[in-house]
Amino acid sequence: FKIMGWDSIFIMSVVSDENQALLGRSLADIAQERRCHPFDAACDLLLEEQGRVLVFETPTYPGDPFIEQAQRAALLDPMVSIATDTILMGFGMPSHLFFDCFPRFLGSYARDRALLPLRQAIRKSTSLPARQLGLKDRGMIKRGFKADMVIFDPRFIGTRSTPARPARRPRGISHVLVNGKIVVEPGNTNLDQLHGQVIRRADTC
Repeated sequence: FKIMGWDSIFIMSVVSDENQALLGRSLADIAQERRCHPFDAACDLLLEEQGRVLVFETPTYPGDPFIEQAQRAALLDPMVSIATDTILMGFGMPSHLFFDCFPRFLGSYARDRALLPLRQAIRKSTSLPARQLGLKDRGMIKRGFKADMVIFDPRFIGTRSTPARPARRPRGISHVLVNGKIVVEPGNTNLDQLHGQVIRRADTC
């Protein structure tokens, strides 16, 4: 906290109804409102929620030019995959990375800044991580492979998500298929049926 500051910690989930308004706000902001030190605000919040507080910590903000300059060499390395471990948990506020990781990479790095060709950006987000993780039938459009596909317009692909307002769908994506089943199409999102599957070690090569 001494290095990054209290304003790098955002509240993502609490259990009480009274504190739902704190979602998406930083500890520094909450402390200022409560007129106390951020450490005291954190301790008070943990007591109020019986320890059930989920936070997202970030030293900066999406698009920070200093951070992106420091990461550029790694992100553009041909053997570095683009991936995120973010998941939707069904409660609280999701991380903005769930909504903007790949649209930001494709739209900002490949199209707007032309730091790498679009085909290479797609490879770093699909077939490369699949190969590195040992997923033998995913990551490519190929006969016999699982049809996990995102259809997007490269002219418009991009993000509208922010840490404070994460649940904003990306631009430019028309269809999403999971195992060959359409789950997103224009004007419709079908989440009633779950077409994905758990991939276990025995399923990898």
